[in-house]
Amino acid sequence: KKSEVVNADETSHSVNGVNHWIWVFCNSVLSLFKFHDERGGDIVENTLGTKFNGILVVDGWRTYKKYSESHKIVLQRCWSHGIREVKFECEKKHPKLYAWYCDIYEMAKKGKAYKQEKRKHDMFEKCKTELGRWITCAKVHRNLRKLATKIENGDDDWFTAIIYPNVPLDNNEAERSLRPFVIIRKIIGCLRSDTGIRTHEIMMSLISTWQKQNKNIFYTLQHTI
Repeated sequence: KKSEVVNADETSHSVNGVNHWIWVFCNSVLSLFKFHDERGGDIVENTLGTKFNGILVVDGWRTYKKYSESHKIVLQRCWSHGIREVKFECEKKHPKLYAWYCDIYEMAKKGKAYKQEKRKHDMFEKCKTELGRWITCAKVHRNLRKLATKIENGDDDWFTAIIYPNVPLDNNEAERSLRPFVIIRKIIGCLRSDTGIRTHEIMMSLISTWQKQNKNIFYTLQHTI
């Protein structure tokens, strides 16, 4: 709750045949996994609280936007998610739009590297304008209107990292934290009890955190027990 930057993501998991969601809230040294019976609701607020004043790095799921608007939290939308979606929709039929979107991402990366505040803010505005032009052009194509609206809903959140150099442009930290769990999910299939859920939350949180802190997992677990 006191972190300056938190990455968040979620993925599905079955509990006795009923679909649940496991959420991760993390940074480069800590991970917290939590199960929830829906992909939304008050999970973000219950985890980060109402007084969180850091920056949240996320995908475009509306739960994060709702939390942001309710508590005036600054978001950074994940460019990795955006590029994957634009590539899927545009690479074959609209390659110029895909290349253009990638160019805007490169502009954001360039602006993020600037040291002078004025240059950062100028690039922030330039990127916003360029993305607005991209959205206008994408909406001309009927098959891209849904994608363009989704990108448009990100608004200024696409370029937060230009102003705040400690914020990444992507949500890869959360995706990497979830990846071992996804592998475990393929092996065990599903969880079967509330005790299993709670045990899974705790063990995944501990193991992921120890890995990030370069600790020996077996020794640390043995010492903790």
